[in-house]
Amino acid sequence: MKVIHICLVSKQATPNLVPLMDSSMQVDEVILTHTRPFNEHAQWLANALKIYGKKTRLLELPSSDNLALLREFFIALYQQEYQLGATQLICNLSGGTKPMSLALYEMALMTEADGTEAYYMNLNDTLSWYIPKNRPTQALDDLIKLPAFLTAHGWSPCQKPQGSKYPQLRPLVETLATQIRKFTPALSQLNALASSARSNQQVSTPIQNCGTALNDLITLLVEFNLVERQGDAIEFLSEDARFFCNGGWLEELVFHTIKQLSAKNKKIQDFALGLEIQSNSNGIQNELDNAVLVDNKLIIIECKTAKTRGNTLLRDSLYKLDTLTKIGGTTGRGLLISLHPITPHDQERAQEYHIDLIHGMQIEALPQHLHKILSR
Repeated sequence: MKVIHICLVSKQATPNLVPLMDSSMQVDEVILTHTRPFNEHAQWLANALKIYGKKTRLLELPSSDNLALLREFFIALYQQEYQLGATQLICNLSGGTKPMSLALYEMALMTEADGTEAYYMNLNDTLSWYIPKNRPTQALDDLIKLPAFLTAHGWSPCQKPQGSKYPQLRPLVETLATQIRKFTPALSQLNALASSARSNQQVSTPIQNCGTALNDLITLLVEFNLVERQGDAIEFLSEDARFFCNGGWLEELVFHTIKQLSAKNKKIQDFALGLEIQSNSNGIQNELDNAVLVDNKLIIIECKTAKTRGNTLLRDSLYKLDTLTKIGGTTGRGLLISLHPITPHDQERAQEYHIDLIHGMQIEALPQHLHKILSR
């Protein structure tokens, strides 16, 4: 028997996308019903389902709030599908307006004897079955990957999600993490030196106050063929080397830590480093330092190693994260990881934006802090 799923398209793509990927669901076709203002959202969802080989059909609803018209529409849809042959309809009540979900539910209830079923996706990643009523709540599989998730929410990856940019530097990254107390001031100086070399043919400005920690750090960088000493300055041997020293090392550390955690935490579905994405609505591009899909929820991670007066850069990062987390819908979350301690005032600001923080010496225990955040 052919199984057709009927979805109500709204701003939130996750409740429509996730159940269709569950291993227990037979999905022969998906009908994406939508009002005219949500035609674009329906197309995004169809594009995401196409990645997994799901056949889709888009149907425009006559209204978003006229219950009588909506009832007529869904009854006519039911009659049309059953006239075409043996078919079972499964109705997702999670999206749309209340009149839309009510009309769809009434149709499902009226045709229950013909095998029609209906469910609702809960915020805790489970399904509640309304029809049949005796079916228990169902946990959903965590199978979606970043490209399909982003596509469903109106964003396209500009390239295939990337892994580590510098796998050969992992021992250096781990050394910096384990000796973060020793190297924090030196890493701040290195960040400034790397920034100064951006428009100076990869040569930094002269080093001021080269203490033991900075000297040891530069020695490490020389050993890993990232820099060479040039009198009282340093030369970065490539743009990649300069980027790594300008904060890329922290992005790498976070990526490696997530990779290690994913071996034990099976709810981590996908993760990427330096992911460039583009809005399908207006073409705006963004780069995500790290992105993690865990339990069908998107977490965007911003990494900061620079220290500025008044923490202006930090506040800009909080604002940027608040904006970017909307990519993941209502369940999207943000995490800011800062080499330097964050002031109580900015911690309050982060809390207002619902952004998690890992900062200062907490980086010493990065695996434990990340595990706690990703397990929530």
